[in-house]
Amino acid sequence: MSGQGDTKSISSRVQALIKAGYYEPPKQLESSEERELNEAFAQIWSAVGGGTRDEEGLRAMLVVLTSALISVNSPAGLCTLYRFASSNGSSLASLQDRVDRAGLMREAGIKCIIIVGGPKPINCLGALRASLEDDVKEKLDSVRSSRESLPQQQVIDNGANLFNSVYSPHADELLGRLKESHPDFGGRC
Repeated sequence: MSGQGDTKSISSRVQALIKAGYYEPPKQLESSEERELNEAFAQIWSAVGGGTRDEEGLRAMLVVLTSALISVNSPAGLCTLYRFASSNGSSLASLQDRVDRAGLMREAGIKCIIIVGGPKPINCLGALRASLEDDVKEKLDSVRSSRESLPQQQVIDNGANLFNSVYSPHADELLGRLKESHPDFGGRC
């Protein structure tokens, strides 16, 4: 963007989202599609968790399925997964369980940016948030980031120390080769 406030290089769809100030959820799945997806989740859950709803198995399944649904850019599928995970059979899970599960899905989603880029996770996480119950949204809004910001030099030093501990005694040689491949690889930042 050439100037502050210049939105000419942004697509009209993105401009509309920015100006709207809210997220418009995607089209809902047809009931037959949602039923099929729930059946698939139940089959996966049965295979992975043995049919018991132990929290450890559910958490692992949520991370994997959240990542998969975001990778294929399926906001409606992600919302269906949340509804599946937020139930205890025929009843709704406790508020804390729903908050924990939505938070875990949100964390898995933000990490997908590394793999699939920004648009898919932004799209899917926006849809997930729009589909959450108000009490879950309120609790999630009060959760602080799990990451503390560190001074840039400390981040650089930590990265260099880790790199050296992994690749010592060949760290300097490897940095030289990486820099030959691409200039961004050769620095210690």
